[in-house]
Parts: sequence; C-alpha cells; structure tokens
Amino acid sequence: RGPKSRKQTIGKTKKTASRPQKQTKVKGKKNSAGIDCTFDLAVLGGRGGRTNNHPGNVLFRNEARKLKGVYQDRCTSREDKFLLPQELVKKVKKYGGRFLGKGDDGLWYEMDDKDARLKAAAALRETKYI
Repeated sequence: RGPKSRKQTIGKTKKTASRPQKQTKVKGKKNSAGIDCTFDLAVLGGRGGRTNNHPGNVLFRNEARKLKGVYQDRCTSREDKFLLPQELVKKVKKYGGRFLGKGDDGLWYEMDDKDARLKAAAALRETKYI
C-alpha cells in the first residue's frame, strides 16, 4: 500500500506525549541556565578584544604567567604538564572565578572541567604574553 491521501488523514490527529522544554545545549558546557551578563572574575572563552580585555581574563593570564615558567621548562614531565593546568583552574575557582563559554543563544554558560583545563593549558603554552 502507498501513502494515505490527504483526504484519509483529515480529522485524525496523532496523540503525542508532552515534551519538557528543551535547554540550549552547548558543546563542552555544563547543562545549566544561561547567564546574560558576566562578572569581573569570570574567564570568558572565545577570541577577540572583548574576551582579551575582560578583567577576569586579564587576572587569569596573570595567574597563568606565574606558572608558565615551570610549564615551559624542558625538564617538566608530561605528567606535570597535565597537572599544572588543573592547578590553574583550581586557583581561578578558589578566588571565585568561573570559566564561561558563549552559547548559540547569546548567553554565557559555565564550561565543564575538561574545557576549562584545555583553556588553561592553552594559556600556559602561549608565548605572546610572557
């Protein structure tokens, strides 16, 4: 049998279960409510002048600068190079900072620990701001 014609389906409605409202999903972000404005201790993900000049990112880079010498030393083991970004993330969270990434809806969402560590590792590898 082929598909039903339009005449045969009129008046017959399909019952579907009601679905809960869908939260905006953002890759690498914790499943939480979005934040419409950031605070000064937040470390913003992304590129460009807005994130580079944000007070939280400036403070984050200053903290990274303190650990950068150890991270870039030739004698530092691979295991230590894995642990140093975790320490940097802990420092930021200790003084009240959060790692935020922008979602598709324009709101900011807290990054999960893995993405925060990757951002910290990138900051420690950076040679521009030594």
